[in-house]
Amino acid sequence: MTPLDLRPLSIGEVLDRSFRIYRGRLSLYVGIMAVPQAFGLALALVVQTLQFLYRPQFDNPEQLEENIPLLIGLFAAYLVVGAVYFCAYMLALGATTLAVSEEYAGRTTDIRGAFRHVRGRFGSLMLLALVAGLRLGGISVGLILLTGATSALLVPIQPVLGGIAIFIGMMTSMLLAAFLALRYAMCVPALMLEHLTARPAILRSIFLTSGHLWRVFLVVLCTLALTYAALAFFQMPFMVGAIMAGVESMAGLILTLIGTVTGSIGGVLVAPIMIIGFVVMYYDLRIRKEALDLQMMMGALDAGRADTPPAAPALPALSD
Repeated sequence: MTPLDLRPLSIGEVLDRSFRIYRGRLSLYVGIMAVPQAFGLALALVVQTLQFLYRPQFDNPEQLEENIPLLIGLFAAYLVVGAVYFCAYMLALGATTLAVSEEYAGRTTDIRGAFRHVRGRFGSLMLLALVAGLRLGGISVGLILLTGATSALLVPIQPVLGGIAIFIGMMTSMLLAAFLALRYAMCVPALMLEHLTARPAILRSIFLTSGHLWRVFLVVLCTLALTYAALAFFQMPFMVGAIMAGVESMAGLILTLIGTVTGSIGGVLVAPIMIIGFVVMYYDLRIRKEALDLQMMMGALDAGRADTPPAAPALPALSD
């Protein structure tokens, strides 16, 4: 397998290369993402079925107290399956990243090999998700609380200003969260390919995306458009049919479950594209900022293996 050429890419070339990598090993990338999607699908099917079966009891206030143990049990089961899904999803992100890096090195791997190599990084992946999530969530919650306090002071005096403050605060929170998410887009590639821990991986991502956020945004925008298009194609007809049949009817339940299954199929088909795009963007940003292409060429020459360059030479972690 010929290594992918290392050179600066335009945004169109980043997207084109991402799609070519995806199409070239479709079964590999879809198979990797099918692992967490299976847990997500099982969770969604169980929740929808239980909601249908126990809707009469939950809608009856007189029976609500009797069903509290059932609600607690369902909630606990939901948390467990959700946690398993999240862990599997983080492993799939790492496995996809490593599979793409093998493409750059001119090597091939399979689903089992990709997951086998990512197992040793599981703890770091979960810590990365925790740290990044706390940063994003903490800032968003802080802004929402500040907005709520401000609006609470303004509403008794001037209700219109209070409403405006709420709107501005919510929009600011959303935009800031999106901005930070773009800055953190290279976290997983940095962690997996440079063998960093969570905090240095975040710092690496901030450094690499600095000045190139618009390019990362375009990759995200394109892949999100594909995701929603896939959901509309695979799931929307069944959801509309369920509404027309009545969500409380058996026909509505069947259509809802079928739509969930077909929506999951569509999600599996498009989910790898964004991750592949981020890895391609990671290599592109390192070439632009750190001359990674020259580093790899010189390293290959020094090792006497110019035809098989290493996937990504590690760099020292950044400090504050």
